[in-house]
Formats: sequence, C-alpha cells, structure tokens
Amino acid sequence: MSALKLVGEMEKEFKRARELDEKLDNAGPDRNLGLLYIRTPSGGKHRHRSKAQRHLQRAAEVAPDFPENRLNLIRSVFALERPQRSQTELKALEELWPKAVTAAVGPGMACSWMDWKKRLQQVKKKVEEPSKAIESPRQKD
Repeated sequence: MSALKLVGEMEKEFKRARELDEKLDNAGPDRNLGLLYIRTPSGGKHRHRSKAQRHLQRAAEVAPDFPENRLNLIRSVFALERPQRSQTELKALEELWPKAVTAAVGPGMACSWMDWKKRLQQVKKKVEEPSKAIESPRQKD
C-alpha cells in the first residue's frame, strides 16, 4: 500500500517527460502513463482504464513500429472488453512485426524480443478464443 503513494509522483513525472519529449524512448512517457493507469489496483484513485487506453493509443501513434506499444494497447482493449478492436489491433501488430524485427535491434533488445514474441502468442490466443467460441456451436450441428 505504501507504493500507492508513489503513483501520483510517477504520474506527475511521466506527464512532465511527455511535455518535454513525447518521442522519448519510443513514446515511453505515454506508454508508462498508460501502464500506470491500467496497473493501479482497483479502487485506486489513479486507476483509469479509458485514460490508459488513450495514452497507449498515443504511444502506438507516436512510435508505431515499436512492438511494446501495440502489445500494451491490445491489453488495454481487452481490459475494456472490446473484442472487435482487439482483432484490428492484432492485425496492425502483425503488419508492423517484420519491419520492427529489423528496426528494433541492438544491445539489450534480445530480452525484449523474447518477451514480445511470448506476449504476441498470448495475444493471438486470446483474440482467437472468442471467435472459436462463437464458431464451435455451428461445428457441432
């Protein structure tokens, strides 16, 4: 609970970083604001799913070729239970993936790519599950 006291300070600093340079660290200020808003425990005064989605959407717009941004955006879409939008966002992620593989390289990126690939598989599974659930009764006929 003592960590919740830091949330307001973190929010203030991420907003300040965004004012200074929204492109910093592949739209890091918006990405971090979005994650802060979505990860704050339920009932916390800083938990705002719609704000989270707005900031994660902005991060994806500012740095569209950075997989982390789109993966986080898809997570926020799931949190708001918007399955159609999650399919759209997954398609956008899959389209940018080949370009990102060649652009996001360098020291320290190997761990990120391992994480992103794992998360991509998880996202695909979640996005495909609702459509399979809808199709399965038809297949039984």
